[in-house]
Amino acid sequence: RPRPNPSRGGVVWRFSLMDPGRVRLAIYSVRGYHVRTLFGDFAFPGVQELRWDGRDRSGARVPAGVYCGRLEAAGRSAKQCVTLVW
Repeated sequence: RPRPNPSRGGVVWRFSLMDPGRVRLAIYSVRGYHVRTLFGDFAFPGVQELRWDGRDRSGARVPAGVYCGRLEAAGRSAKQCVTLVW
């Protein structure tokens, strides 16, 4: 889940992995535009935290609005959204 929500900048996605494996966490606009991939690699079991600074893949700050993080791991996916207010 993203915390804090709503956020004025930094957002932390926290999740737990039961088994080691490939993990991907990407940020999308509510219209489905890919904003940035925060992580896309092998991860070990346990609690993981990934921070998003509210910037896109080119380093520019995204506009205020709703953004969704899509987590893919162990053949499953989950989506959680956060509201950014600048």
